[in-house]
Amino acid sequence: MKKSFPANINGTVFYIDEDAYNQLNTYLEQIRNAFSDNDGDEIISDIEARISEHFSERVQQGPAVITIKDVNDVINKMGRPSQITGNDNDDNSSSNDASTSATPPPFQASNTTQNKRFYRSADNKVFGGVLAGLGLYLNWNITILRVLTVVLCLCFGSLFWSVILLYLLTWMIVPPAVTPLQKLEASGQPVTMNNLGQTVINNNIPNNDGVDFISKVLSILGKLVIGFFGMMAGISIIIALWFFICCISGIVSSLAWGSTYWFDLLDWEHVGNPNIFGLGCAFLILSCIIPAIGIFWGACCVFFKAKGASRTLMITAIVLEVIFIVATLVAFTYYKTHIDSYALISPVIASFSTLHLC
Repeated sequence: MKKSFPANINGTVFYIDEDAYNQLNTYLEQIRNAFSDNDGDEIISDIEARISEHFSERVQQGPAVITIKDVNDVINKMGRPSQITGNDNDDNSSSNDASTSATPPPFQASNTTQNKRFYRSADNKVFGGVLAGLGLYLNWNITILRVLTVVLCLCFGSLFWSVILLYLLTWMIVPPAVTPLQKLEASGQPVTMNNLGQTVINNNIPNNDGVDFISKVLSILGKLVIGFFGMMAGISIIIALWFFICCISGIVSSLAWGSTYWFDLLDWEHVGNPNIFGLGCAFLILSCIIPAIGIFWGACCVFFKAKGASRTLMITAIVLEVIFIVATLVAFTYYKTHIDSYALISPVIASFSTLHLC
């Protein structure tokens, strides 16, 4: 009979037996000793996240307790710290602790392949890094992909707004590859100690070899385009807010005093229910304001290094956008139906009234 301990790994609690706990603790201590510089915390966090993923898959397939075999399998896949540092002292310094476990620490590296994940590129981006991340995911040349996208938008005008909308949605939904773990997953490389360390080393060395003339030109043009659209979005937000105030004021004044003054400012033709018309206009304006705010915010992120929106905020904005679009369609559909019905029955009512008076 063995003791088991609850262990919190990257926010997930696993039950692990005593030998496996000692083995894993020794392994993580070796990693901390090998990566004790400023980037060490980031690497350790990525490694713990990867270990947590392996253990979660293991728990779903069998018993809930992590054994030393499971720990050995993870270490085989991750590799050992000495593969980066070129120094085996870290392993030898912990040999006494490791000898207490049932199985010696396995330090053979593994060539396990890693499934690719789609991330936005944070290192080679023009706007949000969507095309750079897509090129990396598909193993396409990023410059060719960018040029092809621009040519398609210019040659086929009908695709322009569809591409812009799809790009913005992808920008909001897909996370950027920031940590070494995410960058390895984006390129499909095995998540090993060697690759993690090499990723950190490459991040600390300025590299402009991959930035060619076309990429620089596209980057400049991209900033000009997003600056123009950001300015137009800011102006549109101010105008849309004025119309929104008119709609809300019109609904309030119509319900309270029967006045349509604010609707007259919108050049309303006095047909149908003014409150339904004003409500539909208000929902329509809100559905336009949300993407305008997104474009303006994106421009601020590019030019003023403003903090990007969180994933929760992006998802909330998308949900609200869908709600406002549906509400707009419902309101104007009801408004149009009311007008058609009134136009159909109004002659009958007028004839009936005339006969009744006679």
